[in-house]
Amino acid sequence: MTRLPRYSCNANYFDRMDGPDQWYWLGFLLGDGCISIPPGRTARLQVSLGERDRPHLELLQRALAFTGPAYRLVGNRKGTVTRGAMIAVVSDHLCRRLIELGVTPRKSIVGHPLPVVPIRSLAVFIRGYFDANGTASRSGRTGFRLGFSGQPRLMRWLEEQFQQYTDAGRGLFYPQHPTCAQLVYARRSKVNSLVKWLYSAEGPALGRKVSVLSPLLKELDVIRDVASVRESGDVPVDNCVGVDMSNDATGLPP
Repeated sequence: MTRLPRYSCNANYFDRMDGPDQWYWLGFLLGDGCISIPPGRTARLQVSLGERDRPHLELLQRALAFTGPAYRLVGNRKGTVTRGAMIAVVSDHLCRRLIELGVTPRKSIVGHPLPVVPIRSLAVFIRGYFDANGTASRSGRTGFRLGFSGQPRLMRWLEEQFQQYTDAGRGLFYPQHPTCAQLVYARRSKVNSLVKWLYSAEGPALGRKVSVLSPLLKELDVIRDVASVRESGDVPVDNCVGVDMSNDATGLPP
């Protein structure tokens, strides 16, 4: 058996959810994290992003104090070459804590519990999910469109939060199949309310979406620091096992 290299990480990162960064990354991993527990082996967390979002993956690496590499992924989808990057962290403690918080194995197929988030952390948590499973695009010359995708009951939960804490109200709900739906906001007043609420909260943000929304963020007087994961000094480090992808599966999330 090939001996896997050992890397270090802060496996206790999500033990105390007392800052905006933890809530942001929890929302992000609810969208883009993939946890698996192979029989007789240690649980692992895998996160795969497109190549253009590699800097955001590096932010996550730093947040987790993970010293392992980001593996390059190359695929071919209907004749189009796709490139991406992936990290794989093997840690029972980290993964089981994430499962407790709702990032469950095979969540895209079998579903996951609805999030339980304190009000003060709700906006940054949803921004994390939006950065993972949302879309931001221009609509016409001056309009914008926001979309969220995921489990239908989660989309209804998001809509409830927007109705309660913003002026966005109800969105356009598009069921796609039993395990996936889209929630879309396109009316300018609704988009303005959502963007101001989501991006006024402290914590990280995906640079690509900030770039798309930058004219609106300026208009709303919301200043975003794209690389806003703050250095927190020395963090406790536990041993984790890095995955040698030359002898493993591609690790793309479901």
